[in-house]
Amino acid sequence: MEFRLLGPLEVVRDGRRVSPGGPRQHRLLAALLLAVGRTVTVDALIDAVWDDTPPATARHQLHKAVAALRERLRCRIETEPAGYRLPVTADTLDLAAFEHHLASAKQAAAADHLAAAVALWRGPALDGVDGTRLRAAAHALDERRAGAVERLAALRLADGDTDGLADELATHLAEHPYREELRALVMKVLHHDGRQADALRVYHQGRTLLAEQLGVDPSAQLRALHQQILQGEVRGGEPGEAPLNALPHDIADFTGRTAELDWLRQAATPGAVIAVDGMPGVGKTTLAVRAAHRLAADYPGGRLFLDLRGHTPGATPMDATTALGLLLRMLGVAPAAIPSEPEHRAARWRSELAGRRVLVVLDNAAGAAQVRPLLPAAPGCLTIVTARRRLGALDGAATLTVDIMPALDARRLFESVAGPGRVAAEPDAVVESVARCGQLPLAVRIAATRLAHRPAWTVGHLAGRLRDEHHRLAELAVDDRTVAAAFALSYKQLPDDTARLFRLLGVHPGLDIDVFAAAALAGAPVRATEKLLQDMVDVHLVTEHVPGRYGMHDLLRQHARRLAHEVGEPGSALDRLVDYYLAAATVAADQLDSGRRFTPAVDHQPAAVPELTTRGQAQAWFGAELANLVEAVEQAKPSQAWQLGCVVRPWLEQRGLLTEWARTHHRALDAARACGDRAGAAVALCGLGALHLWCGEQTLARQCFHDVLDAEANAALRVNALTNLGILALRAGDYRAAIDWSERALAITGRHGEHGARERRDAAATRTTIGLALGRLGDPERALREHRSAITMARQAGAVATTCQAVLGLAETAYALGDLACAAANFREALDTANANGLRFHQAIALEGLAHACAEADPQSASARWAAAARILGELGSSYEAQPLAHLDSPDADCDLCRGVPVRTA
Repeated sequence: MEFRLLGPLEVVRDGRRVSPGGPRQHRLLAALLLAVGRTVTVDALIDAVWDDTPPATARHQLHKAVAALRERLRCRIETEPAGYRLPVTADTLDLAAFEHHLASAKQAAAADHLAAAVALWRGPALDGVDGTRLRAAAHALDERRAGAVERLAALRLADGDTDGLADELATHLAEHPYREELRALVMKVLHHDGRQADALRVYHQGRTLLAEQLGVDPSAQLRALHQQILQGEVRGGEPGEAPLNALPHDIADFTGRTAELDWLRQAATPGAVIAVDGMPGVGKTTLAVRAAHRLAADYPGGRLFLDLRGHTPGATPMDATTALGLLLRMLGVAPAAIPSEPEHRAARWRSELAGRRVLVVLDNAAGAAQVRPLLPAAPGCLTIVTARRRLGALDGAATLTVDIMPALDARRLFESVAGPGRVAAEPDAVVESVARCGQLPLAVRIAATRLAHRPAWTVGHLAGRLRDEHHRLAELAVDDRTVAAAFALSYKQLPDDTARLFRLLGVHPGLDIDVFAAAALAGAPVRATEKLLQDMVDVHLVTEHVPGRYGMHDLLRQHARRLAHEVGEPGSALDRLVDYYLAAATVAADQLDSGRRFTPAVDHQPAAVPELTTRGQAQAWFGAELANLVEAVEQAKPSQAWQLGCVVRPWLEQRGLLTEWARTHHRALDAARACGDRAGAAVALCGLGALHLWCGEQTLARQCFHDVLDAEANAALRVNALTNLGILALRAGDYRAAIDWSERALAITGRHGEHGARERRDAAATRTTIGLALGRLGDPERALREHRSAITMARQAGAVATTCQAVLGLAETAYALGDLACAAANFREALDTANANGLRFHQAIALEGLAHACAEADPQSASARWAAAARILGELGSSYEAQPLAHLDSPDADCDLCRGVPVRTA
């Protein structure tokens, strides 16, 4: 099947035309074909079919229309998540073939490919298909056809092949009377054929048309050609004078950006406006210049480049009136002929571009308002704008946001600038140097340039110099090019309140931040802070990588931190931030564990914290903030550090995050001791003792809990220490001692935790230990009674983790008593609870227990569960991984569970 839209819309199958149906099907098919094999969204298809008046049932009707089109044409229209796609190739769609020939004409045999491209046309694109959006797309295609005709004619003229060319071009000129490049070509061909009078007549016809219809004169190039014909001095090649090329040098060591260049080539249709934005130093101008050089052949009317000085050291952004004057002078308009009034300059600019194909690069724009008056109105012109600010207010512009380079491309750039000989022997140092530059092209280029200019340096030496965060920005400077200066230009243009928040973000110890933490840093309302963050997103000083979470490039963060220290802001801002984290973490931790053993003291009460009223919300918050919380514990002052370090324990314990648990609690213990807070030290010791118990470090755990008792800690901490000492005795096989320690704990909480939820939770944990000990001592009736009471109290307390371990205790005792059915049922229940609530250690214990309980009846399932338990424990870094691995090696292996030894903490 063949599809044709370079003329009337046609579908041909087996050599015969097939009608797509009525007008709606024609518009639908045209929209799918214009995408040339790409997916078209449902919204875009609705716009194409109904323009601005879609019915309420448009989506339903569209789906029916697609189905009808499939059935009528018997073609494959693929349903995609975002819309629909009609697969085509250059063999099945004339537009695809046209694009193929245009692309090939840039590489080799340009005349042949251009001739093939032009020959595909049968008339105006989509002739007979109506619809505002489709007609606009068809007009753009017609402009591309005209451009191809002009390029082919220029090549034939240059080769002296003008036989019949004047008549061919005259036909196209009748269709496009305002295209001055085309008119110039007709004049040159006629002059070449000795028809000077006809050439001059074509000029005068154009001048009259422009004057009567647009009220403007011909362009400077066309007027120059007219004079050349009068004087008999016409040169070959392009019409008129040699096309103006004001593009900057295209650097020889340009590296990477393949995807971006491909996107620019696809978006660079005649009449398009492309906005290229990105953070300072990311290489926007370099990319735009490279793309402009690649596209230059498509714009024989000239290639203009203007720096609008939006972020130029020592200069204010250029106003539109000045910019228009410079652009007009580039086009050859005499200074005396340039109007002084802004609106007249803009009109003259538009008239000079009428009918011409010119590429305009507007670099370093301050914003959309500066750019808007400079946009050409001519449909054959292409405009590329670069800016640090997102130009969302530039209506109709296609936008490309340039990010830092991929690591591999950044390393290639480093090697190309420094020289392959310098870096070949030190690949690891190259990787580190590029990483220290944050893969920012400006930083990578400067670092590599410094290396290239210092023969005594090695890459390792450079990497060492970049390792120092406090002086890294100072290292990234060559002559007048510095990364810090590029950042400073953006910073200086920020309003005062935005500049202050930018500085304070450098104080934040983590890699990303949400709006609540940012508001705490600034001591400002949340809504106002969010607006400032969004303003910084627009100028690429921060990124919003997921909705509501903001990040900053490493080098920008160092720049912001340096500015904050210069102003003297870090101390108070960090105090406010840590108090926010302490307040929010306390709320979140209470959703995970009702047994908090101390009440945190917050000096700076935050204005707001996120909604953390469910266990799921708390888990999501801890998951997003974990790295920030750990870093905040490290950097907080001692009185805050021990509290924050201990508040996060429920999340760390339930997720089995042993590394973070050790880091926060060792810091918490040191901080509490540093400020002489014995109660704080006792809280930290309880957390460290539990960590050692999970890791199988019995001696260290025992010492921590005895230290808690010696510290005269509060009742809740003494209960925790006594309960865990009971578990340690249980693990050592001293079941009487386990009961004694547990009874001492119950003497404080009450046997049923009468005083509140925390006491019920603690009593449940303690009675689980007693049940396990009684089971090992041969008193099953009392053991099971203790277990069932523990489960009831844990559920009453709303303590999920304690409930799970109480059910595991019952399962382990049932297994020790030989009741495999009871054991299996309770291990399954515990596994379901652990899976639903992210209790990683409990998952492993339940899987291992279920493997034991079912090993004889289903050895294959048992092996799978032992393997899963080993995998979880290995991921957690727990030494208990050896137990399920032993059973995988030998089903008859002996382990703690086989011996009746529990694995848990209270």
